[in-house]
Amino acid sequence: MTITFLQRHFFIYSLLIIAPLSISAADEEKILELGEEITVTAGRIPTAFPEVSRGLVVISKAEIEKLPVQNIQDLLEYAASVDLKPRGPNGVQADVSIRGASFEQTLVLINGVKINDPQTGHHNMNIPLTAADIEKVEILKGPGSRLYGPNAFGGVINIITKEADFQDLDLSAVYGSHNFYDLQVSAALPFKSGGTILSAAKSASNGYRNNTDFDISTISFHTDTKPADTKLNLSAGYTDKKFGANSFYTPAFPEQWERTKTIFARSSLEYKNAGFSIKPGISWRHNKDEFLLERGNPDFYRNLHTTDVISLDLQASAATALGITAMGGEVTFDKIESNNLGNHERSRGGIFVSHQTKIKKLHFSLGTSAYYYTSWGWQLWPGIDGSYELFENSYIYTSASRAFRVPTYTDLYYNSPQNRGNPDLKQEESTSYEVGFRYKRPVMHAEFNFFRRENRNLIDWAFQPQDSIWLAENITKLNTQGIEASITINTPDFLSIPGLNYIHLSYMHLESDKPQTKKISRYVINHLKHQLLFKLNQSLLSKRLIQSWIVRYEDRYKFDPRLLVDARISSKFKQYTLFLDITNVFDIKYKDHDYIPMPGRWIKLGLKYSMNGKS
Repeated sequence: MTITFLQRHFFIYSLLIIAPLSISAADEEKILELGEEITVTAGRIPTAFPEVSRGLVVISKAEIEKLPVQNIQDLLEYAASVDLKPRGPNGVQADVSIRGASFEQTLVLINGVKINDPQTGHHNMNIPLTAADIEKVEILKGPGSRLYGPNAFGGVINIITKEADFQDLDLSAVYGSHNFYDLQVSAALPFKSGGTILSAAKSASNGYRNNTDFDISTISFHTDTKPADTKLNLSAGYTDKKFGANSFYTPAFPEQWERTKTIFARSSLEYKNAGFSIKPGISWRHNKDEFLLERGNPDFYRNLHTTDVISLDLQASAATALGITAMGGEVTFDKIESNNLGNHERSRGGIFVSHQTKIKKLHFSLGTSAYYYTSWGWQLWPGIDGSYELFENSYIYTSASRAFRVPTYTDLYYNSPQNRGNPDLKQEESTSYEVGFRYKRPVMHAEFNFFRRENRNLIDWAFQPQDSIWLAENITKLNTQGIEASITINTPDFLSIPGLNYIHLSYMHLESDKPQTKKISRYVINHLKHQLLFKLNQSLLSKRLIQSWIVRYEDRYKFDPRLLVDARISSKFKQYTLFLDITNVFDIKYKDHDYIPMPGRWIKLGLKYSMNGKS
């Protein structure tokens, strides 16, 4: 795609977005709440959104329901500064990164609990939750090792699940192109001192090209009991993905096939009283990965990997006249059993302390984590950030912190005719700085920031011409810097434009230094140079129709730029919502990986029932 293409279609996009306003009503349809009532939990200490001293994106449940998505993976396509590189659509598999970091350098959490896979970051999006389980998603941009230890290098994605506050039953059915279907059910059952949520989802398709079929099943369970000042949580989830992996890892074998099965279970007990809280917890993540180089022929080449991660954690916080202090620690054991990588296990542990205080208009937090790995011993990862209220609703903020990532088992031990791991790899390290400005009111939210990340000992796969293989190495130092700018407007409260409910515009620009190596590397620079994201929501025909448009311009290193348009049109009547989703409206041809063309236009028609009429 060229710039000529963009110019040719700009007028068409403008008509599609603006023309329906002439028949719209003035009824407001707020889908975002931008005021100070939003509380962010990704930073360990709950903080009002305007006072968060970091770049941050919060995707609310109300916004999620206006986007053309049926799963968590595709939802992240519409988050500013997040780079999602799918190998397969509709939740099959994707690599997710933030601010130009690699897909291994993003930490993924469920309710503040880590779920990253120790085998490979390709499995980090194996999340055993349905779309109906999500209350909101918090994306903390920049390093988070002082709070969470390893892998919070480029950012943290915290998926927060809903609670059974009221009795509800949600059912949805979607059918679309390529014999795609998606069925979901979620039931919320409150009781006197808590509640239970049980959800299940099933999706499948015969694929948008040869050997891209998939079959995905997910079930999740969540229950809370809240006697007096105590809250007991039990949750568990399971997801099973079977999919054709056409050229996922090499174009020489287009009939690749893969199946992953993931279990996540968590139990925690939280006590709160008079500004003090303490929360011990235990979690288990199990992932099984079966990969065939030739589908239906396991004797030719077959990889079987099974990983287990068990974590014990404890967090406590206390509010005093000096502010809020949080501290805690964790002990984690992980292991892998693999016919390719071998059988290995390792342990790690760490403690953290963070203090947050507010002095008149100054709000700041500082802290550190001390983390121990069996291979490297104890190391400190400090950080500090702060914000100052210049005038009402306007803040400047800044932060500085260090972060690290440990090699995955694939980095260390993978062995194939084309790729070889390296058991002598060192941990990756970075130092990051950020400064920004935030203006936040219920009617409008505007933000601008600049950030810089100085990386050392980056792990990449470097080509060895003498052996004709790719070898995992600590190959380079690399600096990445960028700017981010965004504005979000609830138009009924701000602009008197009939039918226009919500507008969002964000932009990110990234630059990376030339790697200090002459070797050909695979992943070091493969991020977006430019990302422009435009979202619009409007009411049509006296609010009987709600229409959402998402326009994305993306310009990636080594690939041509592209302009993608997605849309959802929905109509609600009583407890039912009928919706039409169209992704890649103009059927653009593009790639995120060298050998994998992405889907063209995909049309889906769905119907949702909500017992309480909340959709």
